[in-house]
Amino acid sequence: MNSAIGIIETSSIAKGFEVADAVLKRARVEIVVNRTICPGKYMVLIGGDVDAVSAAIETGIVVGAHTVVDHFIIPNVHPEVFPAISGVAQLPE
Repeated sequence: MNSAIGIIETSSIAKGFEVADAVLKRARVEIVVNRTICPGKYMVLIGGDVDAVSAAIETGIVVGAHTVVDHFIIPNVHPEVFPAISGVAQLPE
């Protein structure tokens, strides 16, 4: 069950792809958003257990090196945040 989100922003699209690959290989996390956010910048948003997200973000920072613009982790996120970020809404019948 996802209970945390983490994000890494890089100033290089190529490094953003490397970071995304590294965080997935480091821990049991899933990518929520993985895309460019403005010309030349890339964002990787992941979700998972708090420990897994923390470990994956630490690895992403190392891989991203000098291209990491910003990063953060939000633990104990409400479960309804993930569908909201993805743009998926559950409507009652």
